[in-house]
Amino acid sequence: MENILLDVLEIDVGEWKDDQEFQKYAAELSAYSLEKLRREPEQLRQEKQCVLKSTQELAFSNYKSFIQTAECTNSIFKEFSTVEICVERLLSKMPSFGDACKCFSEEAQDIRTKQKLNSLALSKHTQLLEILEIPQLMETCVRNGYYEEALELYAHVHKVGKKYGDIHILKAICKEVEESVEVMLSLLLQQLRGNVQLPVCLKVVGYLRRMEFFSEVELRLKFLQARDFWLQSVVAGIPNDDVYNHISKVIESCRVHLFDIITQYRAVFPDDDFISSASNTVGSSVDVLVFHGWVNEKVWGFLQILEEDLRRGVGSRIDSLLGQCMFFGLSFSRIGVDFRALMTPIFYSAIASLFQQTLRRAKHDFHDSIKSCGFLSVSKSSLTQPLHLYTNTTLTPPQTILDIPPLAIMTNTFVIALNQLRQCAPLALGPDVFLEVKRLFESIVHDVKEYFRLEHNSFTSDESDAFLHFTSVVLSDFLPFIVQCLEAIFPDVSVEHLAFASSHAVFHQLPQVFPQNRAKVQLEMHQDLLLIAETLKDIVPCSR
Repeated sequence: MENILLDVLEIDVGEWKDDQEFQKYAAELSAYSLEKLRREPEQLRQEKQCVLKSTQELAFSNYKSFIQTAECTNSIFKEFSTVEICVERLLSKMPSFGDACKCFSEEAQDIRTKQKLNSLALSKHTQLLEILEIPQLMETCVRNGYYEEALELYAHVHKVGKKYGDIHILKAICKEVEESVEVMLSLLLQQLRGNVQLPVCLKVVGYLRRMEFFSEVELRLKFLQARDFWLQSVVAGIPNDDVYNHISKVIESCRVHLFDIITQYRAVFPDDDFISSASNTVGSSVDVLVFHGWVNEKVWGFLQILEEDLRRGVGSRIDSLLGQCMFFGLSFSRIGVDFRALMTPIFYSAIASLFQQTLRRAKHDFHDSIKSCGFLSVSKSSLTQPLHLYTNTTLTPPQTILDIPPLAIMTNTFVIALNQLRQCAPLALGPDVFLEVKRLFESIVHDVKEYFRLEHNSFTSDESDAFLHFTSVVLSDFLPFIVQCLEAIFPDVSVEHLAFASSHAVFHQLPQVFPQNRAKVQLEMHQDLLLIAETLKDIVPCSR
């Protein structure tokens, strides 16, 4: 019925289909009679007018409210527009705000974590303070010489550093402790460079071993280097002004200190234990030879100093030095370093050089004295005295030599050389001594021949006699005296044969220096030479 009514009225109910009021009103209309339906539009108009009138009256009576409502609505609209804009801004900023909140949350979490750590650190303040003061404590121990405590601290820090090596502050503490350990290492090595005794050496090397900075071989080398530095400083500090005092103090210092160093080394590094422990390792033989190489170097260094000082000259005190050096070498035989045989060639060369220099000076003095005064200073009384073969057993120079200044000067220098040689005369030096004496005689003959060659044309009879007296004194007094001196110095060597051969070979040329018109002088000199040459071996007295 409702549908029929709607179709008759041609009303589109699309928009009213779901309205309850419309459905109710349509149901009422379908129940009306026709008459009532006809009056319904008029009634509706009247109701409309009444409603309109009521509305107008309501609006007129409440126009202020409407105006306020409109204004309020307009204001609300504007506020909503502002709110919408703000909301849009807020929505545009929400992502960054979310990120900021996230960062804030993370930072807050970090702050909370740090706060917990700080609270924990505060509760462990005493323990942390002890750890942080370890570098300062380590430095104090090192500076004050408490090496045992310093090594314990170093071991503790080293262990903690291995376990918590990723912690920055522990890395810094380990680094500072290692710097203090390096300072301690230098101080320990500095102690070894000073005058330290065996107990101190044992303690220092023990500390160095515990530090584990060096291997066993490196530790031996460091020990020897440090002790060698001290030994060299002691030797270098000896005054070098007086040669004899210098070499004497060098001998004493090397004997005492080098022996102490060797004793310290053998006590600190027992070779037997080291050899047994290193026998299975590569290069153990090199390790064992470190000490022996160093000892050889020190011995050769001492020998070089000895040779240099002997070359500079120690005068007549070479026998004292020889005794000191032999005692030095003998004392080292107790530790297997007897080097006395190495000093023998050095003293041999020094003694031979000293003897050669003195004879060389004698030769030059003789040459200069011949040029200055010749043989003319011989007194006439000495020319008339008979000459006999020198046979004095007290090794006193013949008085006849004093009458001839050149021969006296040379004899005096020769006696000085023999006295120097007598104090320390190696038997092996005998052939060299005889060779030098022979060269001296050859030099004498050469100087005499040159003098005669230049002056014989102007000789007077007295001058010829003086020259002949000189040759006679040489053959009868000078040569036997020199031979007797050599026999006293080298009693086990047959000097007679060598002296006879040398004098015969040298002085047989003397007769040739006389001119033909001096046949008598030549004959007498030749006869004297032959007589002395035949009797020189047995030192038999003969008269001129």
